Amino acid sequence: GGILNDQLGDAEQAIARFETVLENDGLRDQAIEALRAVFFSAEYKERVFDILEPIFLESSRHSDLVALREHLVSTRDEPSFQREQLEAIAGLQEEQLEDIDAAFDAYARCLALDPAAADVIDTMTAFAARCERQERLVEALTAQAEAAADDPDTAYFLRQRVVGVLKDTLGDFDR
Repeated sequence: GGILNDQLGDAEQAIARFETVLENDGLRDQAIEALRAVFFSAEYKERVFDILEPIFLESSRHSDLVALREHLVSTRDEPSFQREQLEAIAGLQEEQLEDIDAAFDAYARCLALDPAAADVIDTMTAFAARCERQERLVEALTAQAEAAADDPDTAYFLRQRVVGVLKDTLGDFDR
């Protein structure tokens, strides 16, 4: 498979061969690493991702899975696709890697894609409460409100959510 991809440039055929090699335990790790290389360099990213995702989940290679998803986010300009990947990254960061700040950052990036998305804000609010990151939530919502200065409705909506968090969650009536 590696020769096909490296020397002949036939990624599609190489991927098919790597899938076959994955069934051989003795060569499994080499095939996984070769597929990762194809993933980061080829147009078949989603096909390779579909092969690697269950393997990485099964073998608890969550950091590797986050790296693949991050790469997908950086290579596709579709906000709905990016949001889906970022939400999955946040889940992996929180539940598997126990990196609460990285999970929060992924949610904040979802919010930046669509600052008016009430469901993202609701998810972030619940997450912030669960993980005691309400101050970070206030910061993220405030930053998005400032960034939305050219959209008064969105800026107002975000500021209202900030006020709600400050008063209802933090008991801060002065800010």
